[in-house]
Amino acid sequence: MRGFLDELHAAFDPVQIVDGAIHVVYPQCHCEQIDGIPPLDVPSAYCNCSVGWVRELFKQATGRDVPVEALTTIVRGGPECRFRVDLGIALDAPLP
Repeated sequence: MRGFLDELHAAFDPVQIVDGAIHVVYPQCHCEQIDGIPPLDVPSAYCNCSVGWVRELFKQATGRDVPVEALTTIVRGGPECRFRVDLGIALDAPLP
């Protein structure tokens, strides 16, 4: 799994290992449907779409459902959109 994550990070920079967990981090909101709308005017439930997208990415890669949690999102007032992915294994070294 670690080799896969290293390759995924090389191809898809938002994937990070933080404190032994996989995080997918976007420094800005990329959702075109809310482009031009002030983030705090968007319902926070809207970010569930991004949770589903990250979940599907890892489901397709691993062949199993994995829990994904939105830790922070710009729409919810955070400095970035950060999602935690739980593959059920510990990863203790950061990606390069």
